Amino acid sequence: MDYKKVWGFIRAWIVISILALLAALFFLDGQKESEIANTLTFVMFIISFPASWLGFALEISMLDLFGQKQMHIYDNRLVLFLAWALFFVVGYLQWFILSRIVTAIAKKRKAKVHSAS
Repeated sequence: MDYKKVWGFIRAWIVISILALLAALFFLDGQKESEIANTLTFVMFIISFPASWLGFALEISMLDLFGQKQMHIYDNRLVLFLAWALFFVVGYLQWFILSRIVTAIAKKRKAKVHSAS
């Protein structure tokens, strides 16, 4: 396995995620009609796909909870950050933790099959 490429992918994924957050925080204007929060959600959904479906479900639940307290993603930096963090954690777990576990299991099974034959 080429660890240079793996670490390059990890760094790129993290940089894209952080840049998306910083851009959203910078351009957040508090207007309900603003598309900043939707754009951030879309970017994080794409780079965290397919686990982003879980992040999206969690985000909807979180936004409902905060919405009851009149804290909305379009006018509250904390809520925007928490929505980003959901996608970040789900994507990170998917791409950099679970993928390594699945790869290790597959290698063990492959070695087991080859040694048995």
